Amino acid sequence: GRRFIERTVRPYDIIFLDAFGADSVPYALATREFLQSVRRALSPRGVVVGNIWSRVYNPLYDSMLRTYRAVFDEVSVLDVITAGNHLVVATPWKPALSREETLRRAAALTRSLPLRHDLERMVERGLRRVASSGAGAKILLDADSPQEASRGR
Repeated sequence: GRRFIERTVRPYDIIFLDAFGADSVPYALATREFLQSVRRALSPRGVVVGNIWSRVYNPLYDSMLRTYRAVFDEVSVLDVITAGNHLVVATPWKPALSREETLRRAAALTRSLPLRHDLERMVERGLRRVASSGAGAKILLDADSPQEASRGR
């Protein structure tokens, strides 16, 4: 997936990132360098949506949010109320959509797509803008990858 994003020349209006295994977060899909490639693959008004799990299951949660904030102009999180999932919604443009416009678009998507959940209701109950990250959060870098560290030994 990372190679595909890094090599793509066609801009996308939306990119969904959901490549996390049952017990880990692939570090290479959480770094600043990877997210910069995702940003380059987006159209000027594009959106990236990433499933990052909650802090309970994901020890990199706060650092992942900080990394998204370092790369994208606007970052919000949609808490999936019935699951431990958190969806990061990031854009390479400002200003963010108003809450009312976001709700209108979510309702339109729910009407037009065969979705299991009502997006408007999810947005209304669980969307919040990310203003800061938790204590100790750091920007995730390729150079700090556990694989890179083991190569240097």
